[in-house]
Amino acid sequence: MMEQFQFSLVFFTVLSQWGIGCIAALTFYRMFFSLHASQLTAIKPAVLGIWGIILTGSLCSLAHLGSPFEAYYALRGLGSSWLSFEVVAFGTINGVVALWVMTHFVESKRSLQQPLGILASVLGLSGVVMSGQIYFSVEHQPEWNTVLTHLSFIGTALLLGIASLMTYIRLSNQSVPTMVRNVYAAAIALVLIIVAMWSQIAGLETNGELIWYRVVASIIGGVILMMLITRNESRYNKILFASTLIMVTGEIAGRMSFYSSVLSKTPW
Repeated sequence: MMEQFQFSLVFFTVLSQWGIGCIAALTFYRMFFSLHASQLTAIKPAVLGIWGIILTGSLCSLAHLGSPFEAYYALRGLGSSWLSFEVVAFGTINGVVALWVMTHFVESKRSLQQPLGILASVLGLSGVVMSGQIYFSVEHQPEWNTVLTHLSFIGTALLLGIASLMTYIRLSNQSVPTMVRNVYAAAIALVLIIVAMWSQIAGLETNGELIWYRVVASIIGGVILMMLITRNESRYNKILFASTLIMVTGEIAGRMSFYSSVLSKTPW
């Protein structure tokens, strides 16, 4: 029963996409808006949090191999295997992210924050698409062999990344720009559309509860976050965190249904 959900892959994909989405959202935000003093103060713990999310996701991917030393064998198909490409891509992404984190703690390297942020975002989102391609290439499984796989992975990155950005802005006692709120609303709509279309392919008989939980978590978490970002009271800070975490659990449930839709079949 546990094997059909592939928890190591669930947490690897969701956490890595969340972290990459955070970097992309923060980098995008800084292209259009200058950081206020309170945001500069809060950015160091925020950056460390993002790094921690990505590192945790990467460790989960190693757990899937059974032993970290077996990661080498995943490279043997380089040039023909999407899995090998993914291993190289995420190794590179982790290196660039580490440099990006470093620029926030070394004063002389601050000018590299945005260039490295852009590079990490481009590489990260490319890695997300590459992850989707691994499952898309399984042609005999319609639940995976659809462009919705790529869109779902990108949707997770956007939804959780922008939600985290809005929480960061609000906890820095700044107003969330209308543009950010609009992009966030579009991300929620994208995720809900993807879920609706994918459920038509996979059906609701096997993992209907997980699919519905993802929908409810996206709506409830999103509505709470949109309501609270206009409030200035610090007493709502914990609820802001909670609303983001609700959406994270929703994406985890959605990813569990994604894997189970195929791996629960015997034989598949």
